[in-house]
Amino acid sequence: MAPQLEQLFSAHRFQDRAPVLFLLLMAYFPIGIALMVLRILISFQYVLLLAILPKGFFLRQFIMRIHLFLVGILVTSDGKENKKDNAQLVVSNYISYLDSIAIEAIFPTQRLGKQTNLPSLFKWLLGFIEDDSSCIGLEAFDYEYPVSVFPEEDTTSGRVGLLKFQKSFFAKTGLIVQPLVISSYRPRFFPVNIHCLSSSFWSDFLWTLFFPCTKFHVSYLVDREIHPVEENGEEEDNTAAFVKELENDIANMLSIEATVFTAKDKSDYIKRLAYEQRMKEQAELRPKVAVTRETNNKYIEMAKQVKFVLPQVPMNVVEGEIKRTKNVDRAISNFLDGSIKYNPLSEEQQQKEKEMLMNKKKEIASRSVSNSQFSGMTSKDRHLSFQEKKELMIQEARVKYLQQHPEYA
Repeated sequence: MAPQLEQLFSAHRFQDRAPVLFLLLMAYFPIGIALMVLRILISFQYVLLLAILPKGFFLRQFIMRIHLFLVGILVTSDGKENKKDNAQLVVSNYISYLDSIAIEAIFPTQRLGKQTNLPSLFKWLLGFIEDDSSCIGLEAFDYEYPVSVFPEEDTTSGRVGLLKFQKSFFAKTGLIVQPLVISSYRPRFFPVNIHCLSSSFWSDFLWTLFFPCTKFHVSYLVDREIHPVEENGEEEDNTAAFVKELENDIANMLSIEATVFTAKDKSDYIKRLAYEQRMKEQAELRPKVAVTRETNNKYIEMAKQVKFVLPQVPMNVVEGEIKRTKNVDRAISNFLDGSIKYNPLSEEQQQKEKEMLMNKKKEIASRSVSNSQFSGMTSKDRHLSFQEKKELMIQEARVKYLQQHPEYA
């Protein structure tokens, strides 16, 4: 049975959200923070060495692996008998934003900057090209070092399936392709995913510095060559067959399936999740708004009862006391015994406030009637209703005008 799209990715950072996990993390937290700070301080000297040593220098990979080990990233490999020193294109699955660094610790490669999701500093240190050109333009490389690509174009968990490989990476013929398989592990007592849907490079990297150890294992597969297209008009079929074989080799090594989903499908899935979450939050907010509106209406009615007994008390003072006491009798008592200080309204001010309240009540009532009239109508019915009201207003205005100017009747 083919895996579903949502099964290909780690939705959350934590594999298990049981309370025991959080208790374990809280106990480990001071150690993890101290370890992270120490590893960041250690990294400065190694960053300086990587900046000085030229790419391809025989000590560079050795120093890089020591540095990664000290910061908690253990890179191992197997199948070295399949490694080809003359490989020109390195292809691997894509499970986290740290994959580029793990591959670079094995042997030097070239990579388009947009294929790494690394910050500019790391791209510069690793000698990756800051280029936004099309992947079809890989022939522009001088191939002094093999070109490393992720044909999936986006990450998966690496435990269920692969995204569909993009054929554009294999447009140049005659290249020797070195397939790699990357897998990653953390200690079982820290069930925290190395990468998840909401990951950024820095979140992946800092969580790696936080935990004692993160292991990346790279396996070499038998190399392949992108054969020139025969003169039979089957270029598309030949490329598709080559890519499919490559997909199957990597999927079989991981004991997972090659799927038909693409990086765009993942992008659309993330957008859909964000939309559903936004809709859920809005749905949760609506009842709260309704309850708040109902509560405010209740307070207004209670304030009117107090105002009827004590018309000399300003309405805003009454509303404030009602919200505090939530009781009409208690509010009246507090005003009568002098517990609440206020400036009494004159009879004229009382009349103005009464008129203002009456006007406000009429406005709310008319708005309510208008809403009830329009709520059950279609857009066409609402338009007709508006036109009828407009005609009625015009007729009333005409009658009033003729009454004032009978000579035009």
